[in-house]
Amino acid sequence: MFGDSKGRVWMAPFRKSICYYYKGKIYNQENDSLLMRFRLKGISILRFAEDDAGNVLVQEKTMLHLVAANGALSEIDSIGTQPIRNCGAISRSSDGHFLVQADKEVYKFSGNRFAPFCPIYIASPWPGFICINPKGMIWRVDSNQAAVRSFVTGKTTSFVIDWVHFRHLSYTSVDDSLFYINEISGANEYNTSTGLTRLFLPGKEVSRTFKDATGNTWFTTLGQGIYRLNSDEFRTIRLNAPGTEASSVYAINKMGNRLLVGDNHNYIFGFSLPGMSQRFGITLTGISKNRILNFGWLPNGHYPHCLGRPAD
Repeated sequence: MFGDSKGRVWMAPFRKSICYYYKGKIYNQENDSLLMRFRLKGISILRFAEDDAGNVLVQEKTMLHLVAANGALSEIDSIGTQPIRNCGAISRSSDGHFLVQADKEVYKFSGNRFAPFCPIYIASPWPGFICINPKGMIWRVDSNQAAVRSFVTGKTTSFVIDWVHFRHLSYTSVDDSLFYINEISGANEYNTSTGLTRLFLPGKEVSRTFKDATGNTWFTTLGQGIYRLNSDEFRTIRLNAPGTEASSVYAINKMGNRLLVGDNHNYIFGFSLPGMSQRFGITLTGISKNRILNFGWLPNGHYPHCLGRPAD
């Protein structure tokens, strides 16, 4: 699925057809004059992209369809004198035109002209194994290795693929610098600007990742629902005193380099700052249905030794 600047949501069904949703109505090859002119070559459409001029590029494995902003339709089945082969990904380019991966090359495409941009070695053009955005790409190099390349710096970073415990589902990008490796064990985020990685939804089968216009990141899963990350600056920490149900928090206070949290079971959790790793859990008089409502310093400027040293 792909949303363009005109408000159309393009869809590629698992069949030899194309349609889009616009203002409450589904348009297909039976009720729309533009879609009637599509002559699909393969068994299905793989991806969509839009350039800065409002032209929409529709990708098949061996053919491209260009829907101009004025409604004109062009079909492209060759690059130079060679037929298009193994086309696995397309994208808008950083200069507002298109990027097209075909066989062992990524091309810049504008004005019906292709220019070689970035040579690559790719084992499989299956769309689940490649993703391109204006500033970089991620793809499976061979059966043992995947790679991320920044078009800005030219740097390529390789990853080992664990084929013994194969977890891969898809690659997606949510903006120019973030790629997601979606797996049956969560979504691994790779930042091409910083080189840092993070894991979201560990243990869940994440099929796709998407960022909306307001900055929310969405994760779709296989059979476990849809998740929305409002901000990656927030973390959820679930607390349980030993042998009890989930804790309710009634007191929070920063004391030295620690954050103390009191629950409804007379239990205190201690976290180190700023990393928020749990350092201890303790009850002063035994676990019971009592709420801890406040923490305070002792007259000598310390807090009880049983809670550890403030500088720990």
